[in-house]
Amino acid sequence: MSAGAAVLVADHDPKNNPNGSRYSRGSGAKLAVVDVAFKVKLIRPFTRSQDGILGLDVTKDRRGWLLRGHRIHVGHAPLTLDIAEADEAADDGRASLSPAEAKLLDVIDDVPRTVVELVDRFAGRYGHGLRRETVSKALNALLDAGLVDRLDTGKGKAHLWNRNPKHDP
Repeated sequence: MSAGAAVLVADHDPKNNPNGSRYSRGSGAKLAVVDVAFKVKLIRPFTRSQDGILGLDVTKDRRGWLLRGHRIHVGHAPLTLDIAEADEAADDGRASLSPAEAKLLDVIDDVPRTVVELVDRFAGRYGHGLRRETVSKALNALLDAGLVDRLDTGKGKAHLWNRNPKHDP
């Protein structure tokens, strides 16, 4: 007998898959039994002093009634959640970024900076640094996505990184 009540189960991606997955932690049986599944992802971090954006994507819709993508604007003062249909044309390229890439992009501006300067800005904003390998992978992914530019300063000198003005939010 069905009570007609909705049930919400919160879960997380497996730790060994940094790109995320359609499936939550554990077996695919969880996804098989539900009618609707959503995935929430960070697009722009939010803090006590900064608004942010979350992506809410429908990863399963058994009846096919729901819109596939939504954006949730998280206001910081006061705390508000505004949900709107995702506008793919307005997507600034952040939807597919890893958390490290998204946070690193937030500390990159139009002033060319070295990796050391960017990590210092990152640590100042988020309270922790990043491993060299993580920074390297993130910057190269942002470069490949066209979100940042790399300025070569000569052989043996550090590259400088800045935001690609074509993708400035």
